[in-house]
Amino acid sequence: MPTPQDRLDKPATPPRDWELTIGANWINKAGIFILVIGMALALGYSYAHMSPAGRVGVSLAVSAAMLAAGAWLEPRDPYRTFARGLLGGGWAALYFTVYAMQAIDAARVIYNPWLGAILLFAVAAGMIVHSLHYRSQTVTGLAYVIAFVTLGITDVTPFSLVALVPLAASLLYIARRFQWSRLTLFSLIATWATCALRGDTGAPLWETQAIFTVYWLLFECGADGPPAQLLNALGFLSLSLLKWHSAAPDRIWEFLVVTAALYLVSALLRARRGQEWRPAITLTAALAAAAMLLKLEQLQLLLALSVEAELFFLAGLMFNATHLRRLAATLFGLQIYSLATVAAGGPEPPTYWVAAASVDAAFFYANRILRPAEAFYGYAGAGMLALVAAHYAPDRYLGTAWLAVAIVPFAIGWWRHLPDFRLQAYALAGLGLGGTLIILPFPWLALAVAAAVSFAAALCAVLSPADRLAAEERDVLQFTGSLVAVAALATLLWREVPGEYLGLAWMALALPLLELGLRRMPAEFRWQAYAVAVTGALRVTAFNLLDLRNEGPLAPRLIPACAALICYAMAARDTRVRTAASLCGTVFFIAGLWAILPPLAVAPAWAVLSVALLLARARPLSYSLALAAFVRCWCVNLDSPAPVVWASAVIACFYAAQFLEPVGSRSRAYFSLLASTLLAMLLYFQVSGSLLTVAWGIQGMALLAAGFPLRDRLLRLSGMAMLAACMLKLFGWDLRHLETLPRIISFLVLGLILVGVSWIYTRFRDRVSRFL
Repeated sequence: MPTPQDRLDKPATPPRDWELTIGANWINKAGIFILVIGMALALGYSYAHMSPAGRVGVSLAVSAAMLAAGAWLEPRDPYRTFARGLLGGGWAALYFTVYAMQAIDAARVIYNPWLGAILLFAVAAGMIVHSLHYRSQTVTGLAYVIAFVTLGITDVTPFSLVALVPLAASLLYIARRFQWSRLTLFSLIATWATCALRGDTGAPLWETQAIFTVYWLLFECGADGPPAQLLNALGFLSLSLLKWHSAAPDRIWEFLVVTAALYLVSALLRARRGQEWRPAITLTAALAAAAMLLKLEQLQLLLALSVEAELFFLAGLMFNATHLRRLAATLFGLQIYSLATVAAGGPEPPTYWVAAASVDAAFFYANRILRPAEAFYGYAGAGMLALVAAHYAPDRYLGTAWLAVAIVPFAIGWWRHLPDFRLQAYALAGLGLGGTLIILPFPWLALAVAAAVSFAAALCAVLSPADRLAAEERDVLQFTGSLVAVAALATLLWREVPGEYLGLAWMALALPLLELGLRRMPAEFRWQAYAVAVTGALRVTAFNLLDLRNEGPLAPRLIPACAALICYAMAARDTRVRTAASLCGTVFFIAGLWAILPPLAVAPAWAVLSVALLLARARPLSYSLALAAFVRCWCVNLDSPAPVVWASAVIACFYAAQFLEPVGSRSRAYFSLLASTLLAMLLYFQVSGSLLTVAWGIQGMALLAAGFPLRDRLLRLSGMAMLAACMLKLFGWDLRHLETLPRIISFLVLGLILVGVSWIYTRFRDRVSRFL
């Protein structure tokens, strides 16, 4: 007899084939799962000729039989996988039966809640002892999976939520005992998912929140690691907020404040014990900010967000914690967004944001002094000063006001030898210069002058000797000058070029910018060219492709072709973006075909071209075209007057592309998936509802029949997937109108059939392997 240490959670003989893996392992678990679900449904159904005691007795007998059979077969190596499925299903059925004996009216035989709780804890203890004996994740996992599911599908009662506590606690103990981290996550997910599926029980707010708090404490103390913390927080917060939203929507901020305090305590305790504390403190910051957004308004909200962010910054300095300072920066960003929303709120926005901006400027410069390494706070302070100046200065003198404000940081930077302050002055001076130019009588001239001056500044920074400018100043001048020049040129095109050609004009602008960037005049033009090209491509997509027609003037229909040429030119010039630019060019080339060909011929043309590109070994382009043909055929051809002709041509091209690729390759699987899916959808549109399952079944059998003589595993697996879809449709859709009793019988019979199939694969494993 093998010792418990030898009974590891892996099959004695590894499956030799996918079909054997599915038959001997997966079908076994699916059969046990469906069988126990059928038992759960049967316990909730009031039979006319069987009392609750009789139903409970039958369920207990079946559970005991499954446990006995599993214990008898488990020591035998050939049947170990099959036996562990029986053991897990037996424990799950027993747990649910004991639960049903006191919680479901049709099976209630216990009316003493204390006795019911003792029995439930006894079954949980038995599951723990059995898991300790076998040390098997399969037995443990399957038992608890089915137990959680059965609790989730039964009627909603307060006891059903309480019954989750021993189930989750016992699974947590087992997972920590054997260090099964996956079971820990499963316990957490299953508990909260079961609560979510059961919905609102109608219990008072305090009672429901108390139960959720118990769950939260259980997993907060028993589950370690950031994933577990985040999942526990997601379940606790989402369900609690739903309950508060229905019971006390005007007091949600109170729940957020208390929860933020709890997570603050959790973070402090975790930091004290040397555990991971960052998720907890992050939730503290987020919940506190959310409470402020719900409770406070106007200036109070802006000041409260600033104070919270500053407290996190000071805590980060005190404890030398980078994460706390990052949280502070994030909160400051949220506050600045809220401030900007208020400042831009109409022609006459409220003026209280000015006070908040002044406080922000003080905080930002104080943070810059306290931690010089984080110089971005100084730039943010300069931005706040610019906003305040923009509020008080008349529009005509806005540029002059910014130029005046620039004197202060420049003087400080010159006096204290602080390069970042001088850079702030440069930025403010650039704003002032831009504001002065914008009010000139001719906007296009102002934009052209701004672009020329900015380009000259960037070029001077590139060509100036190394000892003239500090490295940081040189970088900022190059960055700022090039960015302003590009922005001015793009804005100039936006004002002067007709709307339908604007995207193409922006893409054309990207070509000289890319050339200048490649020649390092300056190098920043390179990534700015990417941004301009992407913006132009999006503009062409939104304003040209979406309104493209197969008729009308020729010039607008040639825009996609011109865009494709620009993309191919960028791909030929810059190796970094060759793949992305080629794919983008292919998309525009596809659109060019769309503009020229009749609507129904577009998808077949794309499919034929994808095969041709595949023969030319241009696989990425071929894949893109095939996907476009698939989507186009699905959206247009399947709903056309003659879908069979056009869709069949596309399907034939996909199958041809499949056989052009090597057996077992991902590209072969890609084309096979497209062809089989499109064929299934064609049958969906062409075959009536009563015969659709038969038609899909014939397709699945045809794929299986083709897969064996061709020795193509992919076709066989596709056929099995189609047959599985037929089973899902049969029991999930076709049986929708069946009565309760036939539905129960369907679950039980299907479970028994799957278990029988699994037994056959297990018993005759070698013969099936030789046949395959």
